[in-house]
Amino acid sequence: MTLDTKKKYGKTEDEIMALVDPMVSRAAAWVDTQLSSERSRMQRYYDGQLPKRQHEGSSSYVSSDVYDGVESMKSQLLEVFAGGHDIVRFKPLNQNDVEVARLETAYINYLLMEENHGFDIFNDVIDDALKNRNGVIQYYWEHSKQRDEHSVEGLTLEDAQAITSQEDVEVDLELDEATGTYSGSWTRVTDTSGLRVEVVPPEEFYSDASKKRRQDGTRGRKTLKTRAELISEGYPRDKVSKVRVSSEIEFDSERQERDRETNDGIGSDAPQSELDQILVHETFIQLSLKGDGKASLYRIVHADGHLFEMGEVADDNFLDFVPLRRPHSQFGNNFSKRIVPTQNARTVITRSILDHAATVNNPRWTVLNNSLSNPKELLDARLRGVVNVKNRDAIGILPYPQLNNAVFPLLEMLKTNKEETTGISSLSQGLNKDAISSQNSQGMVNDLITVSQTRQKIIARNFAMFLHDLFLAARKVVIENQTRKKVWEFDNNFQNIDPRLWTPVRKVQVSLHVGYGEQEKEAARYAQLWGMLSTDPKASMFCPPDKQYKLLTDGMKKNGFQNFSDYLIPPDQVKPPGPDPIEMKKLEVEEKKAEAALLTAQAAMAKAQGHHEIEMMKVQVAELLAQVKEFTAHRDADRKDMDIANKVNVSQRETAMLETAPPEAERAIISPA
Repeated sequence: MTLDTKKKYGKTEDEIMALVDPMVSRAAAWVDTQLSSERSRMQRYYDGQLPKRQHEGSSSYVSSDVYDGVESMKSQLLEVFAGGHDIVRFKPLNQNDVEVARLETAYINYLLMEENHGFDIFNDVIDDALKNRNGVIQYYWEHSKQRDEHSVEGLTLEDAQAITSQEDVEVDLELDEATGTYSGSWTRVTDTSGLRVEVVPPEEFYSDASKKRRQDGTRGRKTLKTRAELISEGYPRDKVSKVRVSSEIEFDSERQERDRETNDGIGSDAPQSELDQILVHETFIQLSLKGDGKASLYRIVHADGHLFEMGEVADDNFLDFVPLRRPHSQFGNNFSKRIVPTQNARTVITRSILDHAATVNNPRWTVLNNSLSNPKELLDARLRGVVNVKNRDAIGILPYPQLNNAVFPLLEMLKTNKEETTGISSLSQGLNKDAISSQNSQGMVNDLITVSQTRQKIIARNFAMFLHDLFLAARKVVIENQTRKKVWEFDNNFQNIDPRLWTPVRKVQVSLHVGYGEQEKEAARYAQLWGMLSTDPKASMFCPPDKQYKLLTDGMKKNGFQNFSDYLIPPDQVKPPGPDPIEMKKLEVEEKKAEAALLTAQAAMAKAQGHHEIEMMKVQVAELLAQVKEFTAHRDADRKDMDIANKVNVSQRETAMLETAPPEAERAIISPA
């Protein structure tokens, strides 16, 4: 990575660094002096190391007001914003954009909360902000690859071709001509590039305190990197070797104070020069280098006066959370610092109570001169030890004043004062036994708790704006850098994620529900609306199935069921409703009855038809008999007529033959043949 600043910007690297170094020194001066000492002091109060005891032998008790205040506020914010609820969502542009906006919201939320461990990020940035005025994060796109190397021997040609045909594989194989096989290694290269979000340690961030906003002045981050890391990032080896070793951050007072209990404070020497740590600055600064009199924002990477990288950018990649905003100042009020006087006062008063109790239980004695037989007996603390005295008034207890009656009311007053300062009441933490009792209704307790959390809601809204900017920034980085499609599971379906097709502009909506039971109240309202739509036909006619599905899923999300897709399916996947089983049984019975009636009717009809057919057959038989009888009668008449005709014919022929017969035949019988 070579730079030609003279040609591009009209200035040499040394001339540019002459402009940058003074601005960086000025921006870091106030942070490294006054602000750094304040943060170290707050850390000691948080850890219970301050205030110190006044003299040897007195109580070393330290009240934990700063710790309690920070942790109570942090727990409230984390419960709201990292408790698994859909707090942030991208707003759709129109009706057709609803599902796309949901997909974008879920994907960005996955990148922040899962891949970047969002809970840890929120925890650390809130902790930094409550103790150090501001909590700062840095977001960027990291280009990285993971290499998994494998050694192989005796591969056939087919196996070698199968390996080399894969896109994400690098092959280094050699052919053994004697055996015809391949040996060597192959490496699977996996692209692990992605969105990265880091919480910037307070001692690493610097910004010009004279500016009202961070964006108006010089700001940046200084980190320790090894020479090997810089070389792997593409910076010239010869330039990296010229940078001097630095231990500025390693022995920073803030870091030493923060790691006091886990670090011995002794630095370690690098075994190789490539592992030496050097201080690298990533600075965002306004410079006028184009010759038109206008200033532009530049990102400059430099170390020990050497320029490594420079480029014009639209904005920096930092975001800060300011819990207690201070008008006209980029650094807010210090939440912890407001509790320090209370911790000091309660510590001193409690120590006095403990010291008084110790003194009363172990009193000092008055002794008359030469009134003890053996003074050592008085010093012996042995149980039931005997002290020999010469007269009755020889010894006595040194009188001490009684404990002031105003001590305990004073402690309660300081406790109330801390609640007023932090906005975190014992009621909101469930520690007020007078309010949380069986005599008060649940609604009254909830109202008291909600009212007591007003100041917490202000801090929560500031964190909501921080999340608003974080989601927009993360989406922008993903659109600009994710160039490949990604298959991702969403609502039990696998979706192709291609940020290049996303609309460049989105608006973000942050839903804020801070307080005791507010999330449950919101979920109850959804359930109430669902019940009304389910029971009122007139109201349900205005809510089609897709709207009902949206209402039901939103209500489940409010109740913490983020996996609602495990129980519900979208309306377009619902099959048409089948008939009611009871009605089907009734219908089946009716069908059986109808079939029985039909069979009965058919049987009756068949029976009736049988009788009718018999009668018809009888009629037909009678008709046939009549026809036969008539035919027989006709045949008898015809036969008789034929007999008569035959007889007449025979008679006539016999007569004719007789008339024509010769005389000799007169006595013969004449008959026709």
